[in-house]
Amino acid sequence: MVAIPGNGPLPKVRGFIDELGINLHCKGKRLNDIGFFGVGGIQETQNTISEIREFFKTEDTSGLAPDTRAMETLNAFGIYCENGKFVVSEWSDSDFSALDIYTSPFEHSEEKIYESLTTAFSQIEDASIRIMLSHVPPHEPGIVPTFPIGVSTGSRAIRSFLEENPVSLSLSGHYHRYHEFLVNKTRCVVIPAVMNGFYGVLSIDDSSKELNTAIHKF
Repeated sequence: MVAIPGNGPLPKVRGFIDELGINLHCKGKRLNDIGFFGVGGIQETQNTISEIREFFKTEDTSGLAPDTRAMETLNAFGIYCENGKFVVSEWSDSDFSALDIYTSPFEHSEEKIYESLTTAFSQIEDASIRIMLSHVPPHEPGIVPTFPIGVSTGSRAIRSFLEENPVSLSLSGHYHRYHEFLVNKTRCVVIPAVMNGFYGVLSIDDSSKELNTAIHKF
């Protein structure tokens, strides 16, 4: 068994998976010829919100039609829809300070995420199959219509790491929904949440070494 912490676990939860010897945060572990390595938590929330605001300021988002709940999220970030166009309100320092309520118990700078992955990968890079586990998915540029707010909230550091290193497969969570995409030639699979009744299965063909994933519901 291997595990990574999410963005909300209490320190004693992280300590527990440490005691079990299964925590892959900033670590790598070999299982025969398969190397697993990972990083837990998420990137800094305030920076992510600032990036979302900048995206809606500078990019063409006219094709987006967020539902009511997604629009409430955007409104909380100072993004509104007026006459069919998105408008980003000017914020003061106190407005940005109010974002503290969105901060997660376990988050890191993008630099720290990249550093953690580098350390973990170095422990398994000689494995023939290298699987990355991260709580937050890699960032996807541009508009992503499958997301409620239309843009990715993934980690840019994780994307950069995948672009620069030979990773066989990326598995992540955080979004609470199934999603799949490519970063260069690396397949990235987002597993929907167990709390919503889902789980994912990874299988490896012994002869071809082909990796397959499947999403199931309890």
